Parts: sequence; structure tokens; C-alpha cells
Amino acid sequence: MIFLLFLLFVVFQIMAGAQESPTYPMNVSLISVYSLTISDKLAEGVWFTNETGYKVNIQYPLLSGSSDNNATWNYNATDDKTEYWIYVSGSVLVDICNGAKDNLCSNPDCAGVDNEEIVIGNVTWNSTTTNDASYPSILSSIPMVKGYDNTNKIFNIGSDTYVYLRYWLDIPPAYPAYNYSTIYKIQAVLAGETCV
Repeated sequence: MIFLLFLLFVVFQIMAGAQESPTYPMNVSLISVYSLTISDKLAEGVWFTNETGYKVNIQYPLLSGSSDNNATWNYNATDDKTEYWIYVSGSVLVDICNGAKDNLCSNPDCAGVDNEEIVIGNVTWNSTTTNDASYPSILSSIPMVKGYDNTNKIFNIGSDTYVYLRYWLDIPPAYPAYNYSTIYKIQAVLAGETCV
């Protein structure tokens, strides 16, 4: 009985003590939260098409030696706006990196002696927070890289911001008429940090 009363006294003291302000230092870390939403068309992938196909948003075969081939949704047929976008929300500024897993290859994982590759730098891209027929513009487009491009990040994007993207592809001369593909990657990091 004495032990039970002592135990109740200790429990009461702990509960009463929990209501008092602590007299020792506390360390608190706040987590900055951000999120990205990508458009349905960007989530489907970036598919390139010829001059006829981009006007109707359909992938058509490209000609060897052709240049500045648009991605299928660079210009929506109804309003010339791009359907490739990223929406940023959160409480901090972020940088966005993009890149590719490999070169554009005719075989999965760029494997096999019959694999044909188009160097990924033949794909260029550009971004802006304006979405109309003129922006993003091919005039200042940047070559795509393997991995993440930490030099050409989309810098200091704040909350409730849309980033609009467009993509173009040059086909080197004398390339066979295959389907070429790679995996496109996007990563966001806190502003000033490195994408890995």
C-alpha cells in the first residue's frame, strides 16, 4: 500500500511537472516543406515530332538531318501555350534541375551492338514563368545533359509559381529511322543546393 501511494505521488509529480516550463535548453529543427506538381503532358514524357505533328500535337517520325524539331506539346494546337509545366508550392525557394539518364538510344539501356545513339546535347530546352507563343523561347535554349544540370538550374522558384518548359531536338545527318528514347529526370532542391 505504501508503495502504491508512492507510485501515485511520483506519477502526480511527473504530470504536474509536465505543465511547468522546462529550465533546460531545447533544440528544435523546423522542416521546410515544398512540393512539385508536374503537368499531365510532362508526366507522359517528352516526345518529339515533325513540323506537321507539332501543329496537331501528335508524334510523327523525324527526318534524318532535321533540326529544331518540337516536342509534341511545345505549342498546344488551340492556344500555342506549352503543356509542359512544373508547379512549385511550399515555404522556401527551390532550384529545379533536369537532365536525362542516357543519350537518346534505339535500344533499352543503350545496350547491344546494334544500338544507335543520338548525343543528349542534341536535345535543348528552355524555361520561363511566362506561357505564350513566344515564351519559353528556342532562342536561348540550353543543351540537355546526362544526370542533373547543376549549372543551368531553374533558380530561386518561390511558392505558387508555374515554370513552363519547351524542348527541341536536332537529328544528326544519316541516322537510321529508329525510335530513340531515354529517361527524362527532374529534381528540386532547396535554393543553392546541388542536385544529385
